[in-house]
Amino acid sequence: MKKILLIAAILSLTITAEAIAGEYDGFWVTAVLPNEGFFIRNNEGFVVVVRLSGPFWEAYAGPISNNSAVITTLLTSDFFYSVNVSVTLSFTSTTSGKVRINFCSPVQDCLFPSGTVFQIEKIF
Repeated sequence: MKKILLIAAILSLTITAEAIAGEYDGFWVTAVLPNEGFFIRNNEGFVVVVRLSGPFWEAYAGPISNNSAVITTLLTSDFFYSVNVSVTLSFTSTTSGKVRINFCSPVQDCLFPSGTVFQIEKIF
């Protein structure tokens, strides 16, 4: 066990990694989806959002410029139930923003119609 700890200590001294947090990184919530949340990670002009909904998740990504990003569905945890969504994120500060649903298909599987706008807030 001591050898493993020694090797880990030596490796940690020789490996350097730079972790830079984006200004919108964190966990976000909205009142319109009270039992869900979103992990948001932004860096170097790109944003990734992971929506957590019970045992399921959906990943979205897209470019971010200034305080706005247009993201689209990448993949979901449920391969039999998948929607194609485009969303505009507009951050009004580092802890609040708005989401606008640009489009969603198939329409019968969408939670919100196109054009829906709601607030999001960062909780950590």
